[in-house]
Amino acid sequence: KWQDWSEGYAATRHGNQSLLQGNGDLLDSIQYIVSRGHVRVGTPLDYGRTHNEGFSGQVSVSSHKRLITQAFGRALKHGVWQTVGAHQRALNIPQREFLGLSADNRQALLHVIGDFWNEVLP
Repeated sequence: KWQDWSEGYAATRHGNQSLLQGNGDLLDSIQYIVSRGHVRVGTPLDYGRTHNEGFSGQVSVSSHKRLITQAFGRALKHGVWQTVGAHQRALNIPQREFLGLSADNRQALLHVIGDFWNEVLP
């Protein structure tokens, strides 16, 4: 079971949708490659590994512009663009594994393989 969302994050979710189902980009990006003797499953999205394995550490944020739409809790009549300098940010993203085999999946897969071998081999 995944770790529960923080209260602040839960408040931003619409209809309690899954992390994989917000826009569906991560789920839609899952690809597989079949080769002789193995199958590779993964995603080309940069953040896929972070979600699957979790991450705790510092990241570098490059300089960028941000649109400020409110100040002191009140909406601004017109948004203001502000330059944000490069900085370091601490991240602590819990592991929310979506790729790989659970113990139940592993047992089911072994049964399927066993049934297949019993049909193929006399």
